[in-house]
Amino acid sequence: MFKTLSLLFIALLIITLQIGVLPALHHDLTTLINLPLLFLVLIIFFYDYELSIQGALLSGIFLDLYSPLFFGFFIFLFLVQVLVIRFFLLHIFQNKNLGVLLLVSLLAIF
Repeated sequence: MFKTLSLLFIALLIITLQIGVLPALHHDLTTLINLPLLFLVLIIFFYDYELSIQGALLSGIFLDLYSPLFFGFFIFLFLVQVLVIRFFLLHIFQNKNLGVLLLVSLLAIF
């Protein structure tokens, strides 16, 4: 329960930084840096499957509330990314180290 509440608070903080602070610093910064995606990659890499699904749902819902796209776009996008990254972590990469974390982050961007 504490993990879910802390995940909710951190997701709110990251979405606030993505939507409110990054455009104020520079207008191209929001297209270059995707903080919720990096947060999701770290959750997938370091925590279990259920918490990564919850993180994808929470981040997707918060981004969908502020997005001009149809509702559910970011939820679907983040859930697909969780499944693809989890597949690569379980079946292709054998151990977890810094190189694998960087490859998974690069995979999430593409």
